Amino acid sequence: MKNTLLLIGILATAFQINAQSTDELYTVVSKYNAQSGSTTRMGKLNPTDGTVANVGEATSPNIFNVTGGSLNQSSNRFNLVSTNFMMSFDIFTGDIVDELPIHSFFEGTTFFANVRYNNSNNKLYGLASTFAENNQLIGMYLAELNSENGDLTQLSQTSIGSGYQLAGTAIDPEEMVYYYSTGSKFMGIDLYNGAVYSNPDIVFSHPNEFNFTNFSYNCADQTVYGLVVENTQVQNPDVSFPFSIYLMRFGKINPTTGEVTNISEVPLPTAVYSVNGGSTIDPITGTYYFNNGSNVFGISLETGLVTSNTVINNEEGSVINMMTNYNNCLGAIATRPDSTLNLPPSDLEARISLYPNPTTSMLMITSSLAIDALEVIDMHGKIVKSSHNPSNNLDVQDLQAGVYFLKLIAGNVIENRKFVKN
Repeated sequence: MKNTLLLIGILATAFQINAQSTDELYTVVSKYNAQSGSTTRMGKLNPTDGTVANVGEATSPNIFNVTGGSLNQSSNRFNLVSTNFMMSFDIFTGDIVDELPIHSFFEGTTFFANVRYNNSNNKLYGLASTFAENNQLIGMYLAELNSENGDLTQLSQTSIGSGYQLAGTAIDPEEMVYYYSTGSKFMGIDLYNGAVYSNPDIVFSHPNEFNFTNFSYNCADQTVYGLVVENTQVQNPDVSFPFSIYLMRFGKINPTTGEVTNISEVPLPTAVYSVNGGSTIDPITGTYYFNNGSNVFGISLETGLVTSNTVINNEEGSVINMMTNYNNCLGAIATRPDSTLNLPPSDLEARISLYPNPTTSMLMITSSLAIDALEVIDMHGKIVKSSHNPSNNLDVQDLQAGVYFLKLIAGNVIENRKFVKN
């Protein structure tokens, strides 16, 4: 059976810091054939003309969870996860790099899904649901998957829920929070300890809206963007009962309050999206991409207008899975400290401080550590300034206005601080 889930409304090698081409999305292409069997391979999708190109010749006969794929920019691998198995493609050669069984923390059945890679610590996270022999759900936990040996580690000490939407999972690598939706609540889970970080009710701006879905986190402006689904009842004069019309707009959500804001003033030209197609954001062009199985759409983050709508030119019978832009959150740095380290906040702050912050020209660095090197990283993950054996005065006058991260290296200690250039 063709493993494409289309939702209409409620249907539910070496580390490279350099940005990649913005006109390509990395994707895993699955083809389902009743006679010859199923295959999965590495591919690239050009969203401007819809062309899908094979990467290499390697294919796998394995079937993977529809939301069990994530791009790892630190190793340049696309990780794929099934119920008890994982594998990785090299995104540049298409070679199959790893094929590993998953070793769960639970002796019974574990279903691991909604997998996402966190750029700030190079780890894979997802939701692990555990089941008894009678298929009764025992609990759902945030878990970490070791892509080197297949070990699945439980992070949540207690169950964090009983269900989730497949379309839409995002990680904020700076705050170290994993986000997912239950449909009514926008859940934030602490990546350090698996505890519930936030769980506001989702609040829509219009009464007929009921679902915020297929969302992605954009590191460039620290915002979660996604699709807002509306169900409008229309009375048909020829029948005695109304019928539903589903509409979609582009919007964003405040993870703290759950408030959804529409960016699109008018509905999008489609009310359908592909769950396993995923969504992704190009932070350089400011574009959100999603597909509905036949077309790939580009939406402006600023205006909510459709900037591209292209027919996917793919081999017949093939499905685009978890398309991903390489540049989003590339080089991200965790700015919220790990509270599980039992290090008092005052000690952390005493080690390094920056002032004035915001600054217009000069940034003063005070530290109890001997700084060996520093890097200034912009919101696209690009190193815009670096220095070895730096002084305590950093001239940032030549930087454009915006938010930056200062990475300080002292021996084997790395500290990160955020600052604003006005």
